[in-house]
Amino acid sequence: MLRILLCILLFSSVTYAQGTDSAYADENFDQSLFRTLNGHRTGLLDITIALTEKPVTIPLVLIPASLYTSALISDNYYDENSSYLLAVSSGVGIGITAGLKYVFKRKRPVESMDGIYFDKYFLRENDRYSFPSGHATVSFNTAASLTLRYPDNPYLITGFYLHALAVSFGRIYIGAHYPGDVLTGALIGTGSAVLVFALRKELIEFKADIFHQKDRKEIGSDKTDQYVALGSLIAMDLFNYFILGQQSKITKNMRIEFGSIGNTNTLNFTYNF
Repeated sequence: MLRILLCILLFSSVTYAQGTDSAYADENFDQSLFRTLNGHRTGLLDITIALTEKPVTIPLVLIPASLYTSALISDNYYDENSSYLLAVSSGVGIGITAGLKYVFKRKRPVESMDGIYFDKYFLRENDRYSFPSGHATVSFNTAASLTLRYPDNPYLITGFYLHALAVSFGRIYIGAHYPGDVLTGALIGTGSAVLVFALRKELIEFKADIFHQKDRKEIGSDKTDQYVALGSLIAMDLFNYFILGQQSKITKNMRIEFGSIGNTNTLNFTYNF
């Protein structure tokens, strides 16, 4: 799937090169590619991106929690460990991404480029720094982690990678990230999944020591209930669109403001009925 993402970026760069506006001739490759992708607007993409855009903490918590709950109900130790490994790899990936953001402190496109499309709702929600993309990190980490644990489940793998691509493209579409931010986030997420998978034996033994599970073995199925995993993905997107999304009456009437007075931090929450 990373190859597909690279092909899309390459194709878009060629398209851009064939019709570059001279007003933006001084932009670097990442900025030029961003302008091409960000400027490609369709009604279908508007709907798709609105569904898949969400605070990064939602998939970070909901998907491992759903898989873990399902594992407890079915007494599937393999799935239980899968949810644990997914949570660990997501934490590693987002930790690396957060650290790099404050090392490079790259401004987001909306702060450094003119004549682009951007989501006003995004502006009041997110942090200032662009590189790398936390959303791409989490979405590709989830897809890669589940692929490594359930390699014989094509519907699960396809669904999560398509979702990761939609989320990653959406970050460019709403003006939040450059293509380089997204690609780097995808590589960090995938790399974190591979690293944790390589250390799975030691990590599972560590978990077993803490929770006194040494007598339990991974003799359960390596074919998780794909409907639970994919269902949590769909539920997450619907929750985002109708409850947290910018189209929601809840968020349209809600305002959260952070501030500080001297050494005191403040948080103001208002809701207009």
